[in-house]
Amino acid sequence: TEICISKNICDTIEKAKRPILFSGWGVYLADGINERNKFVSKYNIPFVCSTKGLAGGQAVEKELFWGVTGTVTKLETIKKIKDYAPDLWIVVGSSLSQNSFVEFTEVCNSDIIQVDIDSGQKNQYMEAQFFLRCDAKQFFKKINNCIEGGAVKYNFPPKINKKPCFFFEKVLNSLVQNVKKEAIIVPDAGNHWLDVLYWFPQNTMYDIRTNAGLASMGHAIGASIGMKLANRDREVICITGDGSFLMSGAEISVAIQEEVKILFLVYNNS
Repeated sequence: TEICISKNICDTIEKAKRPILFSGWGVYLADGINERNKFVSKYNIPFVCSTKGLAGGQAVEKELFWGVTGTVTKLETIKKIKDYAPDLWIVVGSSLSQNSFVEFTEVCNSDIIQVDIDSGQKNQYMEAQFFLRCDAKQFFKKINNCIEGGAVKYNFPPKINKKPCFFFEKVLNSLVQNVKKEAIIVPDAGNHWLDVLYWFPQNTMYDIRTNAGLASMGHAIGASIGMKLANRDREVICITGDGSFLMSGAEISVAIQEEVKILFLVYNNS
């Protein structure tokens, strides 16, 4: 469906000197990941995403992905945003609830453009100066063609590459180096769920399918089997804990019965 983006919205984005994008679960549901990545790369705009918004992969050029928000936001992510001092927030596919971005009021002192397919999300948690009801993918497609002036003129500080120092951080870095880029990662409920979201290397194409902390322990074992049955051509990795594995490990028999290959990484946290 053809959408119309008002001149006010285009002008606001074009004139912003330090815009930032907040990418929610709705971007993934709209199959808008590639169009979003084109948008941030073309205009040199940094972005963060909600916990569920991690699905689909976050790999973009120039290290523009600054991390995940919500209960597992890194202090360095908040510091980056504060130092950047955004003069415009472009929120796509998120209601901006406390669950999706706990610290939002701390880092937002500017105008908000909110894009969502559900008009019921308008000003539900935060008041937006502009609200556009439309599909996230169509928004990015349209906005990529209607903004003039090229990339935003902002020089980001160079990225400092730090060696992983925590055990689980090292495990995840090793995992990234040894699985295919289009792999689906399914973290289970428990400490390892938080650890995956916190330590997983940024700017990767890995597709993290999370329950957002709402599922029971052991759910990821069955969920990863379902993911594999629906995506037989893709690698699926289930990251679970010893307690979850004791509860639901028997479900692996279904994977054997259906002849699907899944990697189970069991986190021993006693």
